[in-house]
Amino acid sequence: ELFRLREALLLADRLEDREVRFLREAEDEGRQAVVLEVAAKQGNETAEVWIDKESGDFYRLAYQGIALAGTPPRVEERYSDFREVDGLRIPHKASIYQAGALLTDVTVLGAAVNTGAAEEELSAKP
Repeated sequence: ELFRLREALLLADRLEDREVRFLREAEDEGRQAVVLEVAAKQGNETAEVWIDKESGDFYRLAYQGIALAGTPPRVEERYSDFREVDGLRIPHKASIYQAGALLTDVTVLGAAVNTGAAEEELSAKP
């Protein structure tokens, strides 16, 4: 799951252990999108990242789920209700689909950015 953290995917081109590839442009529910693939250089982790061409929002994530037996299902996380929080556009709703069926909806009730942690605290090694 760490591989698919939104922030890590957004910075994937800066991470030495990741590769980013352009897959295609697509029309998706009335919006124009750019679809990228983020892949681990070692291992088989991949994720499709969908970026809205007009707003720049990362609004969809698709990847292979985990199956105890058989073929792993395709999982899609669709983000919406983007709001600006301290200069960042953050989705406040997510719908998660597994094998095309809605699994759950998530609503963010509040978000905060840079709430007071000092740079020294963030860069300290455990």
